[in-house]
Amino acid sequence: MNTPRLASIASLLLALLVPHAPAAAQGKAKGAPPAPPPETELVKRGHKLLRSRGCNACHSDDGTARVGPTLLGLLGRRQKVKTRAGAVREVTVDAAYLQRALRDPEADRALGVSPAIMPPQRLDAAEERAILATITYLSHPAVVARAKRNAPAQGASSLMMLILGVVIFVGGHFALSGRYIRPSLIAKFGEKGFPGIFSLVAAVGLTFVIWGYIRAPYIEIVPPPPWTRWLVNIVMPIAWLFIVLGSAGGPTTAAVSKRGDTDADNADDDVARGIHRVTRHPANFGFFLWGLVHCIANPDVAACILFGGMTLLAGAGMLHIDRRAARDKGEAWTRFAAKTSRLPFAAILAGRNRLVLREIGLLRPLIAIALYVGVLIAHLYIFGASALPF
Repeated sequence: MNTPRLASIASLLLALLVPHAPAAAQGKAKGAPPAPPPETELVKRGHKLLRSRGCNACHSDDGTARVGPTLLGLLGRRQKVKTRAGAVREVTVDAAYLQRALRDPEADRALGVSPAIMPPQRLDAAEERAILATITYLSHPAVVARAKRNAPAQGASSLMMLILGVVIFVGGHFALSGRYIRPSLIAKFGEKGFPGIFSLVAAVGLTFVIWGYIRAPYIEIVPPPPWTRWLVNIVMPIAWLFIVLGSAGGPTTAAVSKRGDTDADNADDDVARGIHRVTRHPANFGFFLWGLVHCIANPDVAACILFGGMTLLAGAGMLHIDRRAARDKGEAWTRFAAKTSRLPFAAILAGRNRLVLREIGLLRPLIAIALYVGVLIAHLYIFGASALPF
């Protein structure tokens, strides 16, 4: 049993449930703590570089646990590392060590943290000085003391914001596409106005999700196996293909209102066309794959809340949409469901449909490949972590 990991999870749950007194009030009760030194322009520039280069995605500056060691109080810390040759040694973190880590991160990999791949930072001398100045500032005793006073409440509030965002985003999808709220909104705002309401709720939830996730503490549930990085890169091109092909719309798009221009309303024998011959929920299945493999590759509390919520939305959403369509579309949906399947290729393998590649075309698969390659390259700069498996 991993007692430290369980203890960190328990302490965070306690922070979520027990309200904390404001830091200022705590300071008055115990006596005024020493004030941290003011941030110089060089330190401020270092903070900006740490954010823009994606460093803060893995290394917090407030003591919050993340994938890599925190930058708070880093100077002078004793750290066990594994060299490129595989030898384990203990080092004292100083300016020379930090400079080497920025230029060649794989020379000494810190032990006791997630084995994420840190890309080398191509910095000029001025940028290196700025980052080193910021880490020096973050190692000042008064700065460390202030961060430790605020850390429990900050970590709890970030996770609460993440949970709230997932509830709004996932719950909003189910509520707004349900049999009670959906008709009343369409009656009030019209069929053209309903997608706008749907998008607004989703955007609010997504904003909370992003805000909470990037600030949430890294609490590892189990160590991520290295093979999961390969799994993500094998599955994600398939996920992108389903997502892009599903963007063409169809009878299983949650945000569209009931109307008569979808495959399920066709009266001919070919009630399913294109990607809907493969699965009647292409976009949802793509998002299901995306959430599932990211959950497997990121087994920490915040990631499981985020990606687990999205996996639940995509998986349960398929069942929810099927039930709603069976109620609203009647015989048209019965014919469509009889010719299609939720699981890709199940209807084709059962002889209820056939694969017609010309109906899918080349444009959307090419767009899917371009999106996959683009996100793979930009992942480090957008999300602060490289998606490459090596």
